[in-house]
Amino acid sequence: MEFVLVNGRTPRPRSFCVQCREPIGESYLREIGTRLSYCNHNCYVDHCTDSVLALENPRPEDIPHYRRSVEIC
Repeated sequence: MEFVLVNGRTPRPRSFCVQCREPIGESYLREIGTRLSYCNHNCYVDHCTDSVLALENPRPEDIPHYRRSVEIC
């Protein structure tokens, strides 16, 4: 994932960190591909880690074919 470190500029409209939901200040990270904003590098890393874990260990109800088979039964 690629990101940009922004210093001295508050985003418009008012934005909040994707990970911790705190308001974005004058310094923040923005992921290039998704344009998601993070208040600091730690929140960015935590969000990436959480995303990878969710993809590696999906809950059965989050798998579309599993949901359909359960509904049919």
